[in-house]
Amino acid sequence: MRTMLMIAAVACAAPASVQDKPRPDDRPPWSALTSPSAALKVAFEEVCLPAVVDNQPVETLAVQRHLISVSPKLAGFSGDVKVWRLASLGPVYVAAWGDGTCSATSQRGDPEALKRQVLAAVAARGLTLAPGRAVDAQADGINQAFCGSPPQPVVVSIITPANKQSRRGAIFINLFRAKGERPSFCGPELGETPR
Repeated sequence: MRTMLMIAAVACAAPASVQDKPRPDDRPPWSALTSPSAALKVAFEEVCLPAVVDNQPVETLAVQRHLISVSPKLAGFSGDVKVWRLASLGPVYVAAWGDGTCSATSQRGDPEALKRQVLAAVAARGLTLAPGRAVDAQADGINQAFCGSPPQPVVVSIITPANKQSRRGAIFINLFRAKGERPSFCGPELGETPR
């Protein structure tokens, strides 16, 4: 019994990996509590964007930016996904999917302003994206694709409310690298004329 207690004590006392904690000199993103733009900056620009573009682990980035792990069901996700929530007045989530997609969502904010913020953040990383198809999404939304060039083009899918009466949150973003050719919903490649 005593041996079991010692093993349990050692297991509990074992330090977590340095990368699985916020950095000691890193202050929590306090402005994200009240600002949808600041919250999206953390969730998309500081977690999803480096995760997909620089191939960094979403979990490490999320924990370093003070997000906490939550049940996918709590956030409305299902399937092979891990989810973290940012402290904010409106729900702000980051999700890491089994296929390498990173999603960021915000219930609050001006959808068009947040969409511009996302596209500006991608452009600031030196990625050139062209608008692809826009299609209807669930819960009165519009899903607009923005796509880069092969090989493995970066794809951003931005879902925003279709109108002011929509039940949908302000923005839902999926960011991923296409596994092969440019997806058909991207439309023609940059500089290519449609047939």
